[in-house]
Amino acid sequence: MKIKILKATGPISLRQLSMVSLVTAALITTAGCNPGAIPSVIFPAKEKAPAVEPEPETPQSQFVTVNLFARDSINRDPDGVASPVRVRVFLTDDAAALANISFEQMFEFGDQGIGIKPVAVKTMRPGSLESVNLEVTPEHTTLAVGVAYRDIGRVEWLEKIDTTNLQTPVLNFILSEYSIKYEQ
Repeated sequence: MKIKILKATGPISLRQLSMVSLVTAALITTAGCNPGAIPSVIFPAKEKAPAVEPEPETPQSQFVTVNLFARDSINRDPDGVASPVRVRVFLTDDAAALANISFEQMFEFGDQGIGIKPVAVKTMRPGSLESVNLEVTPEHTTLAVGVAYRDIGRVEWLEKIDTTNLQTPVLNFILSEYSIKYEQ
């Protein structure tokens, strides 16, 4: 049995569609319900809209609040009395500059020590809270907070976080007796 497959060149009327349905039903019946033996009937292809690739999102600046909480027990002297500390906040696009920074470079030599200017410098008293509002641009990759503790050999005085994918506009840093920690 020879079957001719027709290709529609324009819109198909309801009558033509009914005729195609009848022919298809007849083919199914004569083919013994074997779908592989049924030739395809080609309908006019709908024109597809040209594929539009979405423009990549340009990263936006994000405004964040850096909260610095100094515990009551911060920076104790040999007699156990807590005392104020100097704090420096840095925002940079050069994470490598902060990778191996020494305490002296950050606090003793000022801006010349590391080549990055702090965005905030604070003096924190025991039990105090300071907040710093910053604009983090897409170029900024690292936020660092350094604390000038009395006994640098026994404390963790620097905390760094990656700013490329911040999940919150509020960043909390806890300055305790022996360390500074970022808390999410």
